[in-house]
Amino acid sequence: MITLKNIFLKWKVLIKIVIVLGMAIALNGTFIPKLFDWSSVTSLQQDEKFMMSDFYNRLAARRDIKYDSGDIVCIQCESLERDTISQLISLLADTNVVNPAVVGLDMYFAKKQLPETDARLITSLRSLGDRLVLPISIVNGNDGLFNLQELSFKELVEQLPLARRAAVNLPGKLFVNIQRTYRPVFPLENGDSVASMAGELLRVISPDDYDYTVSNPKYAQEFNICYPFLDIRHIPDTLFLEVARQSNLNEELRELIPDGAAVLVGAFNDMNDIYQIPTGETMSGVMVHAHAVSTMLNHQFINLSSNTINWLIALLFSLMYVSVMLLASAGRFGPAGTGMIRISAGIMIGLMLILGSYIFVWTSAHPYAVGFDKAMTMLVLTMFVYAMYGVVEWIIISIRLRIRKNKDSEIIKTK
Repeated sequence: MITLKNIFLKWKVLIKIVIVLGMAIALNGTFIPKLFDWSSVTSLQQDEKFMMSDFYNRLAARRDIKYDSGDIVCIQCESLERDTISQLISLLADTNVVNPAVVGLDMYFAKKQLPETDARLITSLRSLGDRLVLPISIVNGNDGLFNLQELSFKELVEQLPLARRAAVNLPGKLFVNIQRTYRPVFPLENGDSVASMAGELLRVISPDDYDYTVSNPKYAQEFNICYPFLDIRHIPDTLFLEVARQSNLNEELRELIPDGAAVLVGAFNDMNDIYQIPTGETMSGVMVHAHAVSTMLNHQFINLSSNTINWLIALLFSLMYVSVMLLASAGRFGPAGTGMIRISAGIMIGLMLILGSYIFVWTSAHPYAVGFDKAMTMLVLTMFVYAMYGVVEWIIISIRLRIRKNKDSEIIKTK
């Protein structure tokens, strides 16, 4: 005769697995996962959500795997005098010296200086023509000149009608949020759009790669910047000052700036333009733009595993954990069973970290980040539910034994 008791005894193990995994999945949608928040591992702020790709970026940054980004050059200029900057811009505009395809200006000139000094700066910038990209800031869907309240910069821009415009907005907060993503294009309220600084530079040096990025649904809205595998060429201001004192300045610049390159001129140590990046380091905004250009140019976007894949991996590891625990409690591992119970979860977490890091480094040309953070959370919840299931099971068995003992005592008394 088939009864619920017989069915339970026959499928006891399977029923236990289903109950444990089902409860773990149910708890995943509650407040409990916040008790096992992984954000403290890498974040500077408690509300900053941890992503497994941050861990991979930190490990990858220690590896000597770099892809050359010779088509992108950054020039530091915060300690240069305005006349020196004018000289630098004039050299960048002189095709007999160097021949960059485009020059992006990620800085503004907030204070007026002597009329002749400012006039030389304007003349040098005007000589770049449409190869010059000026920064603007997108505020509430409207494009405004970067630091528009500074009339000196506004007046300067008005004298450069051929210059391009590009948005320099970055989503992260200074020193707080991790600067992972980048927007290639910013939509405006009037229906138009403005390319980001990296997007505009890329549109000049490689229109096909720009079109690929903005037409691809995966990257058109935003994409994850690749930091650890890119080698961005940069020229510090101290080096430029040393070179400026020499007679062979032109030759030095020819070696540093290849023909057809995208050049970014900006501050490297401006405290108002420093961001935390996933490798655990800080980086200037101008270098963030440079890494974004290189990411799009090399199609080196960091691709994150889908939510479906993350859930499948989470269920797989949770099932492995429950299976190991059941086999160990049944004595299938012999005397080593107790040890297996104690270290199984640690082994699985270690396996996730090693496997995820290996995949990320192995796919460095097109990095792929597996979201094992979901699996880790599910594993912790599974451990919690399995332990609670064991407690409930122990309580039920204890009650049944106490009832049976009381019945046996009554039978003895009656005899």
